[in-house]
Amino acid sequence: MPRLSLVFGAACLASRNFPAFADLKLSDVAGLIKNMERVLVRRDQFNISPQGIVHKPTDAAFIPYPGAPYAGITRMGQLGNEHPMGVTFNVDDVQRIMQELWVEYVQANPGLFNA
Repeated sequence: MPRLSLVFGAACLASRNFPAFADLKLSDVAGLIKNMERVLVRRDQFNISPQGIVHKPTDAAFIPYPGAPYAGITRMGQLGNEHPMGVTFNVDDVQRIMQELWVEYVQANPGLFNA
């Protein structure tokens, strides 16, 4: 298998006592990249109702307080843990999309949240 001559600036890293990077093979790099894979966060991965929003793959959720749709409890579920397939969801992406979808839902359904 061909050797990768420069991986993330291997020559520079090797000079700083990181010789392992200079010795990486393409198969090693592919393995490292696979281990760092992130699953794409999509809108269809969320269940949204007046009781809150849940990211189905991780069970992460936001549950609003009654009469206060923008205040509530955030549950992390399995968010941040490695998925059985060896990939993970980016925590920031899930939380950002969850917030965006929740704001859209509340704005589209104001009558559901009047105290």
